[in-house]
Amino acid sequence: MKSLNKIMKISKVLKILYTVCYILCIVGAACCILSGLLFLAMDGSGLWEDPDFVNMIGEFDDLTAAGIDFSSLHMVMFAASIACIGMVVVYIFAARFYKYVLTVRDPFNRVVICKMQTLGILYIVVPIASSFISEMIASSFSSFHLEVSNTPQVTMGIVYLILTVVFSFAADVRAEQKNAPASEEVQEPTIPSDLE
Repeated sequence: MKSLNKIMKISKVLKILYTVCYILCIVGAACCILSGLLFLAMDGSGLWEDPDFVNMIGEFDDLTAAGIDFSSLHMVMFAASIACIGMVVVYIFAARFYKYVLTVRDPFNRVVICKMQTLGILYIVVPIASSFISEMIASSFSSFHLEVSNTPQVTMGIVYLILTVVFSFAADVRAEQKNAPASEEVQEPTIPSDLE
């Protein structure tokens, strides 16, 4: 079937993209944690109080104006790493979901539909929760606010949940056709009068 082959090709591409995404998020989280440890070490050494060092970083006056307290930058970095880790969870689940789709080669499988619904919920809940925790941590130690937009992730979650309903309907229709007697003719669906 040509349509199934197209779905499998799309699933393979998405699996690769999600794998790249979660690897990049792991790298991002590691960089944030390492930066946080570096800033913590600098804070402990009193480097932020050194006038020569302060003059050297004078070009960062716009960051100070934005409300960033250099002595609390380590907490901002640790907070940012939480947002990255949250997306690692989502992207790993998404990559495994598409790997499963490629294994069963049936997008209308009930297990596939259940996993898709879980992915949609994760896409909505995890980014919102991780960005909320990150914002709380960052604002507790600094006047700087992490502005993380969750609109793309929430939109993807809604799309997956809508696809779950569509695929569930397709699975129900297929199940009815399998259970129908061979002699029974398949009737064309009728449009309700109130929708005409």
